Amino acid sequence: MERLLGIVYVGCWSISVYPVLYKNWKNGNANAVSFDYVVLNTVGYVCLMVSMLLQKLLWINDGDEKVTAPEIAVPDLVYCGHGTFMCFMLLSQFLVGTSIWRFPTTIITHTRMHYIYSRIFKIVMFLVFLMTVVFLRQTLSGNMTNALLLSYCNKLSMVKILMSLTKHLPQVKHNFERKNMADFPIQSTCIDFLGSVCSLSQLILRLSSKPQGLSLMSFVTNFGKAGVGLVTLLFNIVYISQWVAYT
Repeated sequence: MERLLGIVYVGCWSISVYPVLYKNWKNGNANAVSFDYVVLNTVGYVCLMVSMLLQKLLWINDGDEKVTAPEIAVPDLVYCGHGTFMCFMLLSQFLVGTSIWRFPTTIITHTRMHYIYSRIFKIVMFLVFLMTVVFLRQTLSGNMTNALLLSYCNKLSMVKILMSLTKHLPQVKHNFERKNMADFPIQSTCIDFLGSVCSLSQLILRLSSKPQGLSLMSFVTNFGKAGVGLVTLLFNIVYISQWVAYT
């Protein structure tokens, strides 16, 4: 059951972006999607991808016994890697839409971030830079431990969760201001919703089968996946409610 849920959640979260890309290509512009949403989403995915890779590659199995190893499976890496790639694909529709996607030059695609989201983006990038410098200094000085690695990776996961929270706000506001869900890919939202449910269910089943069970420590070590799943589920419900209200 756990394996099936993993396949379903990866499949749902992987294909949910394709209707967005297709609709933008068909319409000849990406204006149905908020540019702020795309930029923040890309930052979040990159941070989560780095976090997963570091924990998978650098975790010391015979290291800190008090720190539980995070549950990162192959499906998690596939989902995150694919999601990161597709974020850059969607970003390309904004930045090089006319040259690569053959969007007509008569329609202007908005590629300027709103002030508040631009500020958030710059502040987050600065904090990530500082966290990375501190982590590298401690690692290169020979103080590498699982606790240090987990602390840094959880901070990167927090960036992903923060970006997930922040990225959805401009899209929700965008939909509210338009009072119209035309060209909004509701199919992607429904698929995303199913993926969120399956992702959280899989994590619960996986942790339940471990000796520590569903403990606070197991939540801390899997902070990224749990947080992303919950935030995604919440905003999918918001999008569905907007679609019902505005169509």
